Amino acid sequence: MDLANDLLRRLGFMFYVMDPRDHLYEKVSDVPDYYKEVTPAFIFVIILEQVLHLIRGKKLMRLNDSVTNISQGILVELFKIPLYGAELILYTWIYNNWRIGTLPWNSPWPWILCMVLTDFFFYWMHRITHQVSIMWWFHEPHHSSEEFNLTVPLRLSVFTSSALWLTYLPMAFFIPPSTFLVHYQLNIIFQYWLHSEYVPQLGILEYVFVTPSHHRVHHGRNRRCIDKISEVSSFCGIVYSAHSNQKETKKLLLEQITYRLYGRNSVQWMALEQIISCIQGPGWSPGTPWLGHLEDIPEPKDDEPKYDPKLPRWLELYVILHAAVMVTGYLQMIMFLSVSTSITHLPKNLPL
Repeated sequence: MDLANDLLRRLGFMFYVMDPRDHLYEKVSDVPDYYKEVTPAFIFVIILEQVLHLIRGKKLMRLNDSVTNISQGILVELFKIPLYGAELILYTWIYNNWRIGTLPWNSPWPWILCMVLTDFFFYWMHRITHQVSIMWWFHEPHHSSEEFNLTVPLRLSVFTSSALWLTYLPMAFFIPPSTFLVHYQLNIIFQYWLHSEYVPQLGILEYVFVTPSHHRVHHGRNRRCIDKISEVSSFCGIVYSAHSNQKETKKLLLEQITYRLYGRNSVQWMALEQIISCIQGPGWSPGTPWLGHLEDIPEPKDDEPKYDPKLPRWLELYVILHAAVMVTGYLQMIMFLSVSTSITHLPKNLPL
């Protein structure tokens, strides 16, 4: 019973279902590593999703796509290691030297305010990555999957994931660092469950929060999905992947797909137009609106085949074994690395 209650508690972190009074901390060093705590729940929901696939008679996750997603997620986390603590050093320095007000750390209201502001800044950062070409180049790997399941959230760009914390620096002028660290983690965890086809539309909540229904449309490359966030039903024939529909799954190449694509296009333009193209929308070209013309985006077929090269059975078993070893090694690593433990090595003049 205790194990079940603990799992439900950790699942609650994914949905922001928690009592603020239980998550108020005076010092950054007291803030738990929510990433580590939610890992068992994350693994559980991935398995649960596959069980639901079996019950509904749907195909299980594709090996190539899922291993790519997981590998890219681990790669992103490895690149973050040199930055562990950097975000807190800068955030805390701004808070200590430039804050315009002091909100209490032990009140639920600043906690709730920080939750809303974190989501607000994340929204605008995310919107910029879709409306400014140079940012889209980094973000497109996340949209390159032709699937929509609970491994897709791991398919991220090294650059955008490592620089995300810069988005939240305006909060350092009045939000205590410990409160920021709580929501810095929880807001990322919240993104996981949005990548599910099993959560239906949520009624009035659709007008207030980002939901899986919104996000399904957001990941679609059908013309009716472009710059839209609402769907007719939970399963409306959405074709997933980025508009360029690159058929590469090697994790390191994911970081290069768009750079090569835009590089080939930009050599046809003058230098000034190349610079302009970086700050215009992803669909822009000379003589078009900011985001280009919708009709220039090819309409995918509902039955369009997915990129799924077949491997010999022995090679599939090897890939599964190799991936299992890699994930096990990663889980062992994070037992010794966490956001909160890294701050024990910060300069002593930072009152954390």
